[in-house]
Amino acid sequence: MMMGMFESLMKKTLFTNRSSSTIRFGNVVFDFNANTLIVDHKPLHLELKQSLVLVKLLAESPRIVSKDELLEFGWPAAATGDDVLAVAISHLRKSLGDSVRSPKFIKTVAGQGYQWVTPLRSKSRLVAQGYVYGDAPAENTSTHGRRTVFFTIVLIAFALSSAFLLRPDPLAEAANLLQSEDSSDWPEALALYEDAYATGNDSVEVLIGMVDAQSQILQGQPRYLYQARQEINAWLEQALEVSPKDPRIHFRLARLEFLVAWNWEAAYQHIQKAIELEPEQADFHLFFSYLQLALGDFDAATASLEKAREIDPRHYAREMAAWIYNMQRNYDQARLELERLVEIRPGTLNYHVSAQSVLENSGDHDESFHHLLKTLELAGYDQADLDEADQVYQQMGLGGVYHWLLVDRKETRNIGQYQPPLAHARYAIQSGDLDAAMGWLEDALEARQYELLWINVDPKYDPLRGDPRFDSLVKTIGLPPLKNS
Repeated sequence: MMMGMFESLMKKTLFTNRSSSTIRFGNVVFDFNANTLIVDHKPLHLELKQSLVLVKLLAESPRIVSKDELLEFGWPAAATGDDVLAVAISHLRKSLGDSVRSPKFIKTVAGQGYQWVTPLRSKSRLVAQGYVYGDAPAENTSTHGRRTVFFTIVLIAFALSSAFLLRPDPLAEAANLLQSEDSSDWPEALALYEDAYATGNDSVEVLIGMVDAQSQILQGQPRYLYQARQEINAWLEQALEVSPKDPRIHFRLARLEFLVAWNWEAAYQHIQKAIELEPEQADFHLFFSYLQLALGDFDAATASLEKAREIDPRHYAREMAAWIYNMQRNYDQARLELERLVEIRPGTLNYHVSAQSVLENSGDHDESFHHLLKTLELAGYDQADLDEADQVYQQMGLGGVYHWLLVDRKETRNIGQYQPPLAHARYAIQSGDLDAAMGWLEDALEARQYELLWINVDPKYDPLRGDPRFDSLVKTIGLPPLKNS
């Protein structure tokens, strides 16, 4: 809601007193005021950010526009990264029927930014410049100026192509960048894979590389990942045409269908195919257990987890078994799994988060709070904060601590209850404010937080079951009836 208000305010501030003139190129009409593209007489709605990026590219054409320029124009005063721009460009390409490999409209210039490559009539360019610069005169568009820009583009393109050819192994470099713990390296990895793809390399390695890079870049922004799902799916389907029996492709399709598209049947088919093709891959069975748990098939989830453990004993150190029993309300068995975990990995954040949840759900609030304190300590709370939390617990119980986290601390980090807004919903449930909790849950649904996929089985949401708003939300997610009731 706040984002919508900001975008509306920004549009009114930047673009008042503009004409309603449209911009035409090829078979496309762009109406900036209406955020609409008309392609072959079919109207397509754009988000404001996409319109801003498009009008900036048109106004500056044929100049290469840097990513920083586009981000500054489309997301002024916002702390954001290249990922949001990449998503906007991707959606513009889809709307225009454009492609990375053979761009008709938007060209990616590696290391530089983006360039509008379709010639514009002077009137259309002037209209676009009017939206971007108001009534200020546009930059020189004389023949000399156009020639200078043209030759600059040629020189830059030549330099970039030479640099690419001289690079010893750009795909190996991309793979290394993708393994980096520094997320700022991931967009560069994506650019390297896209460069290879644009030059005709449509190998499975390149296609999977683009999928993994895009997924990693957007992993903390599920809504943007959801918007990019069709492009990611297209890459995977293309890879499947090249190598239909590659289990890696089916595994990634299963993850995309489950965690992003929320398509259970397709996810089920692809993970089963991946396991059929490579039955000794532990990660496939572990992922299958997550899917089966969301569907409430506890026995199958346990069997899949045990298979993963059999293949790779390191999975005994995971909290998954305790999580399954916790969701099943089998708290005694969940505690036994926790005892096994404390012997393997005592004092880890995930252990304390798991223990806190199991003990809270089973009614042992004192022990649950003990683990919550450990979680807060590991999250960076100092002693004064921990003492304050303890005082709140002594006076108001566990519900009071959750209220303190939500209202007094305004906690926005993931401290074992996921990211907001879902975290806020969970705090509100435990503090007894169920109406506020439903509001946060609806926000989480709009944000496409994938942790909602386990809402049907998680005891945390038991106080909301039977509420029509909650039932409607579960139906919107598309969760099927539980297999094990």
